[in-house]
Amino acid sequence: NFFRYMRARFDLDGLDSYATVADDPDRSVPNPAKRAARRRVHQLKATVASGEATLGRHRDQPALADGLAELEATLDEVRAQLAAAEHAAADVPARVPLADVSPEARLLHGEHKRLVDAIRMATYNAESALARDLVPSYARARDEARSLLRAAFQLPGDLRVADRKLHVTLNPASAPRRTRAIAALCQVLTDTHTLYPGTDLELVYAIKTRPDSA
Repeated sequence: NFFRYMRARFDLDGLDSYATVADDPDRSVPNPAKRAARRRVHQLKATVASGEATLGRHRDQPALADGLAELEATLDEVRAQLAAAEHAAADVPARVPLADVSPEARLLHGEHKRLVDAIRMATYNAESALARDLVPSYARARDEARSLLRAAFQLPGDLRVADRKLHVTLNPASAPRRTRAIAALCQVLTDTHTLYPGTDLELVYAIKTRPDSA
């Protein structure tokens, strides 16, 4: 559930950067030549099996003797090719250094991805804490806390500085019960006496109980 939520809401698998770094040229990777050799063996085996089945079905039909003799000769050639292909496939290594397959291979920059994922995790943890704070004031918090928070994050509102405080006042939510729950959460956040980063302004949160008439 966690990873499904993170993928859906936080784009956990998203491409965060196009920056790349060179891949390790000595890294062991599957050898494409091995796959090709095995595929050739399988194709020849299928041809032999099909030919042998045809011979088996018509071996007792004298009228087809010439054709069957020609098919038998062709099968002998294919069997020889199969033996050679199996021998060649056995000599092909299953894995080789990356440099032998794709010397110019590059990887997405892992450090950037880790940094962005750390931010995602911090955001998720903050959202989880806010969801817990909604429980006392929102009866449907167990099922709807996160959806309510997403809606609250998108509410328009006003900013006002007064008496060394930064007042953040949101417009009402879509339903009175949601507005009341957000109002209670605003009080919880205000009671932390948090300063806006880089300033000495204390954050004060509130939500209007009716639409702004301005």
